[in-house]
Amino acid sequence: MTTTPTTRRGRSAGNITRKSVQPTAAAPGSGRLWELEHHCCRPRPVPAAVAEFVSSNRCHAMLKTLSLIGYIGMIGGLLGLLAMHAIFSPSAWVIAIQVAALLLGVWARVTFGCRSYHVAANPTEGGLVTWGPYRYIRHPIYTAICVATLAGVGAHWSWKTSVCGGVVVGSLVMRIFCEERLLSARYPEHGQYVSRTWRMIPYVY
Repeated sequence: MTTTPTTRRGRSAGNITRKSVQPTAAAPGSGRLWELEHHCCRPRPVPAAVAEFVSSNRCHAMLKTLSLIGYIGMIGGLLGLLAMHAIFSPSAWVIAIQVAALLLGVWARVTFGCRSYHVAANPTEGGLVTWGPYRYIRHPIYTAICVATLAGVGAHWSWKTSVCGGVVVGSLVMRIFCEERLLSARYPEHGQYVSRTWRMIPYVY
């Protein structure tokens, strides 16, 4: 009579012991929840089209910034030559070259029409201009500036004037490359135009 409670308690204790060592079963769906949280926290790959769009925008912004730097460099070099009185000269050949450069620049400006000039390179509306001096060279205005500048530097040659002249020409060349890259992105026909024209000097460059 007295052994029955003890046996029941022993069995109950044994059951409790066995239950205590058993691993706790995971709640239904908890693994799926962890996977969802892990998936949400992982960085998702950017679609190729979006990445290309962002990359092109950054490239265009960089090109416009470089063209602005080129513009500032051109103005700085010209101001330096002007401060040294090294732009104009009484020499007949310098005057003849600079007058020819001026006429080329005016011809290009008239041909360019009402399109505005942007300090930072930015293709204008209305398509490519491929007539007038643009039929032969793609950057007649920059060519005119470089020719007039180099004529003045040649008439007043020194290391200071050569540095300023180099800054002007180098800045314009950098701006040319930026503009051509932007034009190619804006107008698909720009590639054909490039294939039949020269940048500044026919048959040379």
